[in-house]
Amino acid sequence: MNDKNYHLIILYEDRKKWIKRIEKEYPSIETEIINILSNFLVSLKDIFDLYDGLKDKNKNITVELLEITDFKSVSKKISNTDTDKLILWNITDGRKKYKGSYIPAYASLLGIKFFGNNEFSQMMAQDKYKMTILCDKLKINIPKSALYRNDNILNIEEIKDSKFLFVKGNSLDNNISIYNHSKCTSFEEAQILSKQLSHEFKDDILIQEYITGYDLRVQYINIDNRSLADSISIYKVTKSDLEGERIEFITEENRNTHNERYDYIKDNINYTHIKKEVNLIVEKLMSYFDLKDYFAIDLRVYKNKVYFIELNTAPFLTYKRYKSYFQDVYKLSYYDGIYKSVNNSFNH
Repeated sequence: MNDKNYHLIILYEDRKKWIKRIEKEYPSIETEIINILSNFLVSLKDIFDLYDGLKDKNKNITVELLEITDFKSVSKKISNTDTDKLILWNITDGRKKYKGSYIPAYASLLGIKFFGNNEFSQMMAQDKYKMTILCDKLKINIPKSALYRNDNILNIEEIKDSKFLFVKGNSLDNNISIYNHSKCTSFEEAQILSKQLSHEFKDDILIQEYITGYDLRVQYINIDNRSLADSISIYKVTKSDLEGERIEFITEENRNTHNERYDYIKDNINYTHIKKEVNLIVEKLMSYFDLKDYFAIDLRVYKNKVYFIELNTAPFLTYKRYKSYFQDVYKLSYYDGIYKSVNNSFNH
């Protein structure tokens, strides 16, 4: 069956315009912090690179960029488009200060096809504390966790006796609000830092028991509905300690893309067991949230036990971040991989 002709609209927020809007709406946030918060959004260079790479890729797809300013202008633009041949993609997500995650709700309301994950999963993923508690109910391993809000700590009994704690913004991503001193060596230190970060970023703060071990980033992009085991990649495994040392270990998936090779077996990593546990976690999250098209999951491994850290339902699908993924998993170029994934979403 031939692929149908369709029109892809990529929706995004412009960083510079976003900064001006936030300065007006949140005058109590310092300029330096607003600039840091803007890194939550994809850069215009990455957006236009993606657009240029896709617009002339195949005859059955036309591509358009649409800036998310207000929903009146977005609605006006979309109302003039044949929605039966339309698919939307919010390349940047976010809620409250950002607007991207409202796009899938808008698409769902109007019955428009959408590339990416549903509004429920996107909203939940941006509340790290709720996501962590939910994972616990799904019998996924989690660090002991608490939430700092308005000088109160919810679930304080869980973490007050922990030797090491990690503190970060509850709804922020892309390492925003994470510093070298985010790793705390006492509950009192974590309290002080939580109050500081909450004041600076105007956000709730997640406090978690710090688990030393290996950081895993799991990537998934669906291009042809093949099995989950053949679609995910663990692209980076690092060993972290409280001093911030990060030593890269090469996994089976990315071993051929690196000149140097490290033997993860020497550190007693049972990779077969880890991959099995990762697959189970991914299957549970996909089933519960009805995840589709693409996502990323951050995990931590300690003594071959896998812990959930974070779900990203709209990771930046930029050339730099996903070139190796498409090459390793699908034997495709970056732009071919993106096109095939969007095409698969529209036609199924």
